[in-house]
Amino acid sequence: QYNWETRTGVASGACNDEDDKLINMRFLDGSVDVNTSNNQVGEYRLNIKDTYWTSVDSNILYMGHHTSPYFKMDGATPYQDCKANTTLTQLNNSITLNGCDISSSHVNSNANIIYNDYNVTFHPYKFDMSGITPSVGPNNNVLTPASFVYMANMSQDQDMSFHLNGKIKAVGYNDSNLSNFVNDCYAVPIDLNLSKSDTTLLDVNGNAIVYQSRFHNLNLNGVTVTANDIDTNESNPLASILVQTPQNYFIKDMNGTINTIHNLNYGRTVNNAANPISVTFNSYDVNCTNPATDCSFNADLINNKTTQSSLNIDKNITHYYGRNNSQRQVFSTPVGTTASPANDFIYYEVFCDGAGCYKTLLQNGVDSNISDDPRWFINENHTSAYGTAGNINQKGAGYVTATDST
Repeated sequence: QYNWETRTGVASGACNDEDDKLINMRFLDGSVDVNTSNNQVGEYRLNIKDTYWTSVDSNILYMGHHTSPYFKMDGATPYQDCKANTTLTQLNNSITLNGCDISSSHVNSNANIIYNDYNVTFHPYKFDMSGITPSVGPNNNVLTPASFVYMANMSQDQDMSFHLNGKIKAVGYNDSNLSNFVNDCYAVPIDLNLSKSDTTLLDVNGNAIVYQSRFHNLNLNGVTVTANDIDTNESNPLASILVQTPQNYFIKDMNGTINTIHNLNYGRTVNNAANPISVTFNSYDVNCTNPATDCSFNADLINNKTTQSSLNIDKNITHYYGRNNSQRQVFSTPVGTTASPANDFIYYEVFCDGAGCYKTLLQNGVDSNISDDPRWFINENHTSAYGTAGNINQKGAGYVTATDST
């Protein structure tokens, strides 16, 4: 069996599973290949013991050589040719019985050799990323070829962004839940890498717009653990986005799982518009921060295999600098009455102007229409899922109903 035996800095009471693990093995011609897995992570001592090694010839009725002094009864067990509950070994031709326990931890006094159990450490086989769902916008819409988000500062609006939300699990070879991969037990820091295309973007005044990332960790009740928030601003638009989480993200009662929210978007300033840009997100990868020391193991006939796993995204998401706009003059008469108010249309528009304006990125492509400004194009694919206009404070007499462009 694998006997639970911590050898590194594991805090008392931090682990969820400290049970020993029985394993089955079959000897053939005196040897066995120990090729087993364990449905848990942690440090164990592999001990192999056989307490029935004399049972094959212990029946005196059939074994003529079963005579004293080398074969005899011991205690209340008839015809047992060994000393119960001991690993003691004797010299050849000794009249004293050998111990009944043949163990991987014993002293061979005849050959003056000491044998020891094996120290074994089990790591996660992989990280399961299948619980991560890429989405966009306030309603977490599933990605489509027409997916878009409006640029918005993370400090003001994280809902209007690209999301990578869901659970990341440390699992065993057979997808077993590894409840010991938790803080102060055997969890380790992990790296999350989001591979993407070049996100270089300048506003109309030539200033670089930073691509922002904000990462949240949730507890068992789905509440954000604010102390674990990680904010990163992209320093290299050509590189992947890296989020590094310490081991305390793996909360004990989450049993080897972290429930995450990852929001990404361009920042937005009121006076500096920017042209649309399409960002390709390739893959979302996870591995131990120090794989060689924390998550390297032998499996699948591969030495130094690691837990690296990946979620394939392979989707383009267009980012817009948007606004809502009502034309300065939409009607002159009728002014509107209580029974029959006039309609004042509010348009949801996207900025696109100058050398960096690629109209093919607009929702209606080159056929997109303007309302009253040639730099702003109506986003006819804007629905209530992306927000609705607020109330209008009417100036002057008359009655007005605000109606959005969709």
